[in-house]
Amino acid sequence: MGRQSIFEKKIRNTRLFATPREVRIHRLAEASQSVSSPFTARLLRHRTGPLRTILDIEFLNGRPARRLRDLGDIGAFIAGFEAQTRVHLFSNGGVTDRELDFYKSGASVSRRYNIRAIASSYRKNHPEPFDGFDTLMEDCAVTLDVEDQELSEASQVVCHLDHLLQNFIYIDENLYLIDWGEGYIGRSGFDAGCFMMVMMRAYDIPVFRREASAFLKSYSRQASAVSSEDPVPGMRRIFLPRMLSYLLRSDAVKRFEERQGLDAWREKIRRLGDFISKRTWTDLST
Repeated sequence: MGRQSIFEKKIRNTRLFATPREVRIHRLAEASQSVSSPFTARLLRHRTGPLRTILDIEFLNGRPARRLRDLGDIGAFIAGFEAQTRVHLFSNGGVTDRELDFYKSGASVSRRYNIRAIASSYRKNHPEPFDGFDTLMEDCAVTLDVEDQELSEASQVVCHLDHLLQNFIYIDENLYLIDWGEGYIGRSGFDAGCFMMVMMRAYDIPVFRREASAFLKSYSRQASAVSSEDPVPGMRRIFLPRMLSYLLRSDAVKRFEERQGLDAWREKIRRLGDFISKRTWTDLST
């Protein structure tokens, strides 16, 4: 046998000699894939030192996706690996590693996933981008608050939450997802909400709605075949704060100003309000 190709990744430890969270979440993802339906690269080994850890990851010699439309039936793919992780890892109870859980680790109240914190940080140095902005932000935050208790107690799945195009690799028409550094033990719908955010970033509103509808129809059809849980709260829990966080970044505002105009930027923020309602999600997925 020839020598196996390896991709070496170096990451900082959060504590001295501690095995990083990325190693543990990657191990869970790898353990949950079936032989017949693999969806990620194997973590071959890792070496933990005092300040950093070196990961030796199986090198997937395939073609990366270049455009979102290259991903094909991405809704079915996300629903499929979500179902695999639920069956293989969580059917007999949850994982007890608190640092990996989206809620128990405190990730749910971190700035990246906290609507109020994101909006407050922006408003310290900027006026309202339009009348009613503060009210819209509070409406979004309240919606997530109401659903968080139920979500925190819902069944667990392994979530990737970093859908950059370079993280999707094709080998013989099979799709793989690599780089689990942003991953958590999350809930049904988290990764679908993340991909919705990626699409809204990439497309103007009319194209986004068309692409989002095709994605949600595929995801919902596959997800409902294996679970009775409603994925909409999970999708909304990731989509709203992650999209808002992107839109209020200074580089994103500048990019809109230079290319599409600030009216297009304001319109995307306003459209987030549509996704407070479950009806929007239902209309797009049916």
